[in-house]
Amino acid sequence: MSTVSLENSKGHAGSLSQFFNNHPEIYTKIVDCYFSKKTKDEKFKKINTLHEKFVKSCRSSGIKDDEYPLNTVSNARTAFYAFFKQLSEHQYLKYLAAQQSDEASRSQYFSDYSDFSIPFTRPYERVEIDGHKIDLRMNARIQEIDGSFSTKEIERIWIIACIDKASRAILGYHLAYTREYSSADVLIAIRNSIHPWTPKQLTLPCFDYALGAGFPSGLIEPLKWAVFDEVSLDNAKSHLSHVVIDNLTEILNCAFNDGPAGTPEVRGVIERFFGTLEERGMHRLPGTTGDNPKDKRRVQEDEAEVFVDELEDLIEVLIANYNATPHSSNNDQSPLKYLERYFSNNNSIIRYLPEHLRQSNSIASFAIERTVRGNKDEGKRPYIQYERALYKSIVLSSSFSLIGEKLTIIVDITDLRILKAFLSNGEELGLLMVQGSWSVSAHDLKMRKSINQLVSQREITLSNTDDPVLSYIEYLADKSNSSKRAANMYLKAKKIANANVEATNQSKLLNQDMAELKSSNECKKGPKRKKSGVIISRTMDY
Repeated sequence: MSTVSLENSKGHAGSLSQFFNNHPEIYTKIVDCYFSKKTKDEKFKKINTLHEKFVKSCRSSGIKDDEYPLNTVSNARTAFYAFFKQLSEHQYLKYLAAQQSDEASRSQYFSDYSDFSIPFTRPYERVEIDGHKIDLRMNARIQEIDGSFSTKEIERIWIIACIDKASRAILGYHLAYTREYSSADVLIAIRNSIHPWTPKQLTLPCFDYALGAGFPSGLIEPLKWAVFDEVSLDNAKSHLSHVVIDNLTEILNCAFNDGPAGTPEVRGVIERFFGTLEERGMHRLPGTTGDNPKDKRRVQEDEAEVFVDELEDLIEVLIANYNATPHSSNNDQSPLKYLERYFSNNNSIIRYLPEHLRQSNSIASFAIERTVRGNKDEGKRPYIQYERALYKSIVLSSSFSLIGEKLTIIVDITDLRILKAFLSNGEELGLLMVQGSWSVSAHDLKMRKSINQLVSQREITLSNTDDPVLSYIEYLADKSNSSKRAANMYLKAKKIANANVEATNQSKLLNQDMAELKSSNECKKGPKRKKSGVIISRTMDY
């Protein structure tokens, strides 16, 4: 290790520098202790304790009492202090890391320098995405199969949010009811930031949107289906998975910046928002866990008092109202007002999600290859297999020439009942439907994998007629009585099932309205003459 020379040093300070040059082993030992982060070396952070070690090192190295520094009255104490004061200035970052916690040293480092981020000049040029575990203990009110309601305490849940750095507007968010959020949750948050927002049906009368509150994609016409240019992420595995990166770069044509590891200060905008969200909401509720174990607001009771459906409404209203609240970084304009004024200029630069990707869940999907199986001689029509389930379609089942060929499959991670298939030349083959009992209930990729794992472990036994999702929900209902983690999974499974029921009911109502409209039109036109010909059935036995 090379020593530090003291410029313009006089008297004993210069003598000490020369001494260290002549005895590098002593210099190395003392400086290593000074910059050490080991607990056993904490005592050497005090300069007088370090000087005592320095004197002992001199004696153990054979320095005599009539030699420098032992021949001085204070054993070169003043020169020693001056030397390490200048050393701490020359190696400031190293000094910070040794003297303070990682968080404190990073905070001071990034607050002193402003050139770590490339400047942005307009809204939607750069967004930050991150996840935050909500500081709150809570219960889930779940409707059982028999119609009754049960209460389960669950683990803390995550919120993944996307914020525009220029306007400070929250573009969208997603709540993850899992111990750790996944790449699928990140993609859903990104999707929610682009798809047009619609107000939530709030369940509690005490919650309401403020005047003009909401999200940009639903309130500002030029921002419907708008896509951002760059995404700033941290180094979490869920953020850097190939699915997230591929969808950002290939579908949204975005650049992504993962930033340095372990430095949330680089994404300070989203971090400050999470702090605001907690202070305005969760930290005021009974059941809060506070910022840390010593927080006075931390709940002392043994039971949680807040229900998930109440929290969902609260978070929706808090974020929507935040977007309509004046912000100091916008010259006291709200994020929504800032965006509205900026995009009122027709010359504004903005990109949009292509039309053909808007009707599908393309953002929360990924592509894989699967080989077409089947045997014409044995009467096995062509099919593909994915996650232990068979997928077929009328077109695929009639295409024996595709047996042995590879298809590119687009998997919607939020619903595995339907896949989209493409031939090797890029031509679309169409939709493939899952066969058997897997087609009964909606389920996502993570749920399918969890069910298959439980079947392999013989925790669940399924017959050919059993609904795997229903069996999985019944299994979790039993486990959730003693496990918060199982309660989280139970809640998520019920939410997916309930969403499917609501979507099915809406579809039935829409089909009924369309049928009534068609019947009304036919009555006005009068009877229609029959055409001769053969009616071809589009159904096929698999």
